Parts: sequence; structure tokens; C-alpha cells
Amino acid sequence: MGQPMSSKSILKESPPLKKADCFSVFARSKTEFDFPVHYHEEYELNFIENAKGVKRIVGDSVEEIEDWELVLIGPNIPHAWFTHKCKTEFLRSRSSSTATFFMKSS
Repeated sequence: MGQPMSSKSILKESPPLKKADCFSVFARSKTEFDFPVHYHEEYELNFIENAKGVKRIVGDSVEEIEDWELVLIGPNIPHAWFTHKCKTEFLRSRSSSTATFFMKSS
């Protein structure tokens, strides 16, 4: 599995949701996955395509993904994706990642 993450290496992200927002969607084209391990108070539904071999970290789970990835991440769960062993040429030119953030209801 690898070394445990220290709390110092985990960033708190603040997605741009306002109290009046139900959700927010971000679609991105990527040439690599290098956003650091992070967490946030919102739920996140993340869809990634054309990225076989990318390493996914969610909580204490570390796995390589296939071409298609759909993951629901709960509030305050550390997570990240890294290029790792991905050799897909399409990733180098355009891999897509769509993240949908949902407000945690009170």
C-alpha cells in the first residue's frame, strides 16, 4: 500500500460553492494528474476517462484505475489522483476529469 500520509501533507481545499448552491461542476482537460492529496467538507463525484494506470488515493485505499473511473467521495476524506503508470497517449494530449461538488446538508 505505501507509507501512511501525515496530516501535514494533506491540504484543505475549498471548492467555490456558496450557501445558495446545491452543487458545482468542473470539467477539465488534463495532461497529467498531480493535484496533491486534499480533502474538503463537500461530497465529490469524480468521473475520469482515458487514464488507465493513474493512481487513485481515497482514504487508506490506493489503487490503479482503468480507462474509466467514477468515484463518490464523502466529506473530509483525503483523496488524490496521480499520473503514476499511465502511458495513455490520449492522457498526454487530453484526458478529461469532471468533478461535481455537493454541499453537505446540515
